[in-house]
Amino acid sequence: MVPRQFGPRGLMLNRSGVGRQAVVFEMDANALVLGPGHPSGELTLVGQDQFGLLIRETLRFESGDYKVEITFKLENRHAVPQTAEVVLPWATVREWPKEQGELFQGQRPSRAISLSGGQVHRVELSAVTDSLADGQWIGLESEWYLAAIVSQTPGLKLFTAKGEDGTVEVGLKAVPPTLAPGQVWEGRAFYYVGPKEYDRLKALGVGLEAAIFFGGFPVPRNYGGLPMEWFCVPVLWLMNFFYRYSGNYGLAIILLTLIAKILFYPLTLKSMASMKAMQTLQPQVNALRAKYKNDSQRVQRETMELYRKYRVNPMGGCLPMVIQVPIFYALYVTLSVAVELQNSALLCLGKAPKWVPGIGGA
Repeated sequence: MVPRQFGPRGLMLNRSGVGRQAVVFEMDANALVLGPGHPSGELTLVGQDQFGLLIRETLRFESGDYKVEITFKLENRHAVPQTAEVVLPWATVREWPKEQGELFQGQRPSRAISLSGGQVHRVELSAVTDSLADGQWIGLESEWYLAAIVSQTPGLKLFTAKGEDGTVEVGLKAVPPTLAPGQVWEGRAFYYVGPKEYDRLKALGVGLEAAIFFGGFPVPRNYGGLPMEWFCVPVLWLMNFFYRYSGNYGLAIILLTLIAKILFYPLTLKSMASMKAMQTLQPQVNALRAKYKNDSQRVQRETMELYRKYRVNPMGGCLPMVIQVPIFYALYVTLSVAVELQNSALLCLGKAPKWVPGIGGA
């Protein structure tokens, strides 16, 4: 069995000449229970390293939320100034055994992902190398789930590291200023560990919604394709809107498809009329080809004149259909990335299995 190595490894300190060491904490409570009468709560962890540096880490939880706020304070209780690097790592194994199946689709991360310089960067776990960069957030992702660490203090760096034990680490690093005796430094961040629901991620206001990969059209965005989120986000909103009133994603998808067909019905009608007109003129076009079979340019001129005479646009049959392609492709992409559909009962095909939240390791 592979050890459970997917998750946070706890706050660590890295000192020159000493290396990185995990802080041993004591918790102020044995348990924290949240519910309707107690929607939020905190756990405080306190530890001190061998050099007299006191570390206080506070975790704030909200009932029904996937966000965990983190506040960490360093206080120098030694008689001399101290400098230490703070590390918040999240780790996973680089490769899971094939015989060890997932409990649900997307349970295990397959890529490291970060938002830096306004761009999303994705790296397969097998290709992760040691790196350090400025940025907004970093995490691990599968197709439908995300475990991200979001910086909320200036100066926190995003890092990735290739472990010698077959693991990959991503997380935040900070080098606080040298702390004089009695001086305190505070940093803030938060975890998001949950499904890639666009509205939920967007509401956090830190660009986590960019973790949902919609792609580009008709070529990848890196090659100049149109950002598919222009089309997919409205489609996703409309699908969830129908779901709120129907209570069934199967019905929501049917309604979404009907709306698309109704909106494009005039174009479909125009396309059918144009194709019908082309079909009517086909005998005359064949006659022109037979009459001027040795002069292809004459055939082309006479054919175009025939189309002008009867006011037929040769592109009228396919152009309206081409305009619809991005929308129907957006519908396909939306259904592919919508985590809301996982284990959902479609129409009356039976009760959906119980959904297992989170991404936890095996």
